[in-house]
Amino acid sequence: MISRLRGKVLHKDFEGAVIDVHGLGFRVAIPMTSLERLPGVGEEADLHTWLSVREDALELFGFTEEADRKVFVKLISVSGVGPKMGLSFLSGMTGAEVVAAILRNDIRGLCAIKGVGKKTAERLVLELKDAMGKIDLGASGSMAMAGSLQAALSQRGPLEDLRSALSNLGYPPATTDRAVAEVQAMGEGLSFNEMLRAALKVVRG
Repeated sequence: MISRLRGKVLHKDFEGAVIDVHGLGFRVAIPMTSLERLPGVGEEADLHTWLSVREDALELFGFTEEADRKVFVKLISVSGVGPKMGLSFLSGMTGAEVVAAILRNDIRGLCAIKGVGKKTAERLVLELKDAMGKIDLGASGSMAMAGSLQAALSQRGPLEDLRSALSNLGYPPATTDRAVAEVQAMGEGLSFNEMLRAALKVVRG
């Protein structure tokens, strides 16, 4: 299994790139969210990859963030979701946004991805909700996902919004309660993102 590539970008287009690794040119299919972050032609790129093995072809899929690769692998584990559809998901959304959509049962948002119907979206939520909540998205990914979740929350108190965001990030109730209590003790005037950053510092020790 080829799980990572580091080399010079020889070519870029809307479908991916060719990466030169010690004289070997690897054609990699890359979602738009990763292509936007990929260095230019002639520069060095570092991609987290997944190799699709079929009877008639070998296809390599690449992502600039390991979290996106993890989300991709979870997506294609669902019946009816192949690598091309997984790529479509991560072209329309970041990995953090896909996770957030599944955690909040956003069927309409998932159906906005090309080729995804209601039944497929419902199957994704049913089969992946628990698994997606356990993916380590890293600090920036967790912040992005929490922002997506928070934007969809109803108008409630900021501490309840914070509690919901931490819960959807996968933290257990006891840990969430402790973090919310410590943030509350800091006093009023903090923005939601400031509260979330403070809470994440608490839960991560």
